[in-house]
Amino acid sequence: MAPLRCINAPATASLFVQLSMRRQAISSGLSIFDILLPSPTHAAAAATARLSEIMAKDSNPHLALRIEVESGGCHGFQYLMKLVTLPPSLPVSDSSAPAAEEDSESAVIREDDTIFAFTPEGSTSPGDLTAPKIILDLPSLEILKGSKVDFTMELIGSQFKIVDNPLATSSCGCGTSFDIKI
Repeated sequence: MAPLRCINAPATASLFVQLSMRRQAISSGLSIFDILLPSPTHAAAAATARLSEIMAKDSNPHLALRIEVESGGCHGFQYLMKLVTLPPSLPVSDSSAPAAEEDSESAVIREDDTIFAFTPEGSTSPGDLTAPKIILDLPSLEILKGSKVDFTMELIGSQFKIVDNPLATSSCGCGTSFDIKI
């Protein structure tokens, strides 16, 4: 697994998320900085290679994989993944405002988004802006901390997948729906 480095920490988080993270830090004995700062996320070589291939095929260096967690699915939560095109200057929008372009291939970066860029093995500097990128919003980042992103090719198709989620207690057969420890 190759490390992904945070290239933009979220500007601010909602009060509810901040309070729940503080409560989690106090109850788990962790420092608030362990909770607030994004932990290193990892991506399998297959995932970074596939993202690079898609970026090259589309001639789009601003392509990124947005991963979100929402309630739903047969186990309570589900992973939503889609490819989005980042604006070249990475502007931040108000997360409470409706995103008109959200359904299109282009996306606005919300203030609670964190962007991770692929960092080659042995490198200590963050990946450059044309490196494969993954976008996570703050609530999804909280649930996916310590997980890994992989790309699998099977008879029924190929897909990006979340593997080794430390908070997941069970998941469905297709791997998109899961239950978490509370």
